[in-house]
Amino acid sequence: MVARNATVFAAQLAKSIHAKIILFHTFNIPTTITDIAFMMVSVEEMQKENEDRIKKDAERLYSNFGIEIEWLVRIGIPSDEIKAIAEEKNADLIIMAVSGEGASGKFIGSTTLNTIQKAKQSVLVVPKNASFAGISKITYATDLSFSDNPNIFNTLDSFISVFKSDLHILHVQIPGKSVEDDSIAKQKLDDTFKQVKHEFTIIQAESIMHGINEFTVKNNTDLLVMTAHRHNFLERIFGKNYTREMVHETRIPLLILHDKE
Repeated sequence: MVARNATVFAAQLAKSIHAKIILFHTFNIPTTITDIAFMMVSVEEMQKENEDRIKKDAERLYSNFGIEIEWLVRIGIPSDEIKAIAEEKNADLIIMAVSGEGASGKFIGSTTLNTIQKAKQSVLVVPKNASFAGISKITYATDLSFSDNPNIFNTLDSFISVFKSDLHILHVQIPGKSVEDDSIAKQKLDDTFKQVKHEFTIIQAESIMHGINEFTVKNNTDLLVMTAHRHNFLERIFGKNYTREMVHETRIPLLILHDKE
């Protein structure tokens, strides 16, 4: 199961950084006539069934990894409930599974996209075949536009500090398009990561995602990091022009940082 792989990844990560996991599941009550016609159990029974399932997952993770785990099940819109529980529990990071399957699916599903848009916390998206083996190499892919708020990079800084990661800062340019002076943005990034060993690379590629994927494969990247800007990031990065490439090529976890109020 895709979701189970993400929970195992989260457990291994939590063990490495001595963190607690909140295992959380939401479900919706059937709303269509067809669903209601075939609804043979009550809401209470649905709640209990989901609680029994998640409790078993929590027990399995504790048995395998020995980490502190809290589990919760709620009824509601997934992205809204995830946002709410993350705020209630003062979570540092939200970890979610890839929801798509194969080339016809979406790498980032609607629940994940909505969560990224609504939540204040960084979101780590785990592909179904990803396995945790530490995070020695991180690629931060940037369009060179970000605010001066240093808190944007708190999660990334934490990962680098804990795992002693090497950081590659990557900017992909499309051939034939006018290129603005990137020296100011590069200097800002150098200043931001002055305490961290890092390299800044500019490459050209026919598409942004193709360039990112080629670079991460070539450099054996363990974690890809991108920033969600207030207005255009989701459309530019996860729009239909890039989704298929991401589905076909990415096999590494993706950490989304927030550049928004």
